[in-house]
Amino acid sequence: MWNFVPLGRTSALIKGKGPGVWVIGTVHGEEPAGFCAIMESAALLSGLGFPMVVIPCANLSGIASAKRYGAEYPVAGIREDGAFRRGLIGLGQLIRPRLVLDLHEDDEMPEEPGVYLYHHGKNDRLASKFVDVLRLWQIPIQGPWATRFGENLIDGVVKCGADASIDDFLNTRFDAEVVVFETPIRWSLRARIEAQRAAIGLLRILASALEPELFENEEALHG
Repeated sequence: MWNFVPLGRTSALIKGKGPGVWVIGTVHGEEPAGFCAIMESAALLSGLGFPMVVIPCANLSGIASAKRYGAEYPVAGIREDGAFRRGLIGLGQLIRPRLVLDLHEDDEMPEEPGVYLYHHGKNDRLASKFVDVLRLWQIPIQGPWATRFGENLIDGVVKCGADASIDDFLNTRFDAEVVVFETPIRWSLRARIEAQRAAIGLLRILASALEPELFENEEALHG
């Protein structure tokens, strides 16, 4: 059973208590595919028995205006929303994030782009497993490249340090493994949504690889 929780100027859906998995969509307002993918994956997410926090649209103001940060926070978006950050802390105390999937899109990629990941955390095998399964599913992976921020992409993954993002915040505050999944805006919206739905479809595999006890919880919830 899902419950709604206010979260700054948006809201979250939660179920269960204890260590769990978080999914975040549309932190940046001009990146709608994450929100769409989450909404289209409602049945899949409801079928996962472990504790979860789902934030379908982290930036309602931004998506309404198709602007990266929205009207209220023109410089740094939801990072400036104190109520949002306090809400994240409260949610983390109820459902501690062990794995976070944050869905994004990139509008500055090569002419023949593929998907790629940012990874905040210690478990590098987790990000590699993510990329390996996407390859098996024949989703194009971006080759060697430097992002707009000068970060080097190696085998589909950018290994992140401190960067003041929401992802860095969740990793630092809760020791969460955070995977930021980037799809190229050069692709059609439908193609981006399908790729992000595929990423959501990996949650069971990734959570099991990271922390098997999550799946003991899942069996208990399903009886």
